[in-house]
Amino acid sequence: MPCEICGSETNLVKADIEGASLIVCKNCARFGKITGSVKVEASQEVHLQARQPLSAAEEPFEFVVKDFPSILKKKRESLGLNQEDFAKKLNEKLSIVQKMESGEFTPSLDAARKLGKLLGIKLVEQFREEQLKTNAGSSEGFTIGDVVKIKKR
Repeated sequence: MPCEICGSETNLVKADIEGASLIVCKNCARFGKITGSVKVEASQEVHLQARQPLSAAEEPFEFVVKDFPSILKKKRESLGLNQEDFAKKLNEKLSIVQKMESGEFTPSLDAARKLGKLLGIKLVEQFREEQLKTNAGSSEGFTIGDVVKIKKR
């Protein structure tokens, strides 16, 4: 278990800091009063060493598909439903269906996932930053300009 302030995993103690009881390293304990020591069991140490946090490049980024309105409209039409019947099938207001199909409203990721599952279509895409190509030799990561260039392709 890491220090709840800086993330260090060595020399942990319990401390009261600003009215909260925290597990912190001895360095961060100076911000409050040490109230006890922390025993780290061997099983916890192994678990902590095995679990590495994901870097920004490994974390997937999810978004509602770009052509969501047209996909939704095509699916509705393929089911042979008008907007009113489609709204009833989705248990949603007609105005929401109209706004989704016109592109005025984009549902949240969770709502898009549920909608996609209900209709049997893919409405949420996912990619990892490592899939994007940067300028050759650049070790600084991505800039907003890199993302704009990729999105234009």
